[in-house]
Amino acid sequence: METISLASLIEEAVADADIKKLSGNVTSFELLRTEESFIALEQAHSGIFAFLAFHPEADGAVADYVREGTLGSDSGAHILVLYTDDAALRTPGRTLSVDGVDIDSGVHPAYEMARTLFAPKTPPPLPGIIFVDRFTGEGCALYSGLDELSDAAEVRGRLRALFALAENALGPEPNRDKFGKSFGIALQAAQIPYERAGRASLREWLIRGYQNVVQRGSDLVTVIGALL
Repeated sequence: METISLASLIEEAVADADIKKLSGNVTSFELLRTEESFIALEQAHSGIFAFLAFHPEADGAVADYVREGTLGSDSGAHILVLYTDDAALRTPGRTLSVDGVDIDSGVHPAYEMARTLFAPKTPPPLPGIIFVDRFTGEGCALYSGLDELSDAAEVRGRLRALFALAENALGPEPNRDKFGKSFGIALQAAQIPYERAGRASLREWLIRGYQNVVQRGSDLVTVIGALL
């Protein structure tokens, strides 16, 4: 299964959008911090986004599913799923400062991202998947847990069901503005438990999470086969 990093994805989107003021000698992280970069990403990808939050050792069923390589085909062209690539993951010290915020570096960065999204509320049970309509403006994020699933086959079945509901909620002509409400109604009808995060800057959430992941020697990636 071939993957591409979030930083490379944004660099390609910016290049395709021909954003002149971001060209030149800038780092991937500097590109990631600008709203223009995310506007370009959302123009390049007409659908929605998701983040699969799991620990590669503690959450064997989800990890096995990802390793089997069907995530790209399961999610389809309109749902871009990010997850942490842990080939080089390391734990530096007990605390780590990200954008001036101290975090517990003993917690896996994927878990940290999920918990940060719901802070100060009690975090949802992990592992799970977060669906995001956009990273510009005030986006909407919905989380569905995968903690009760026992093997890769069950994870695949649940994620395929979630991806199908999300695709239908997005509509034949992808509409991010209506996605959050439509997807929530669909999840309720299917009796799939979910939690809705408060409306906040999901771009800042993703940037902070990305910086945490990179400082830990990992990366945020998506499957190339899932891209338009």
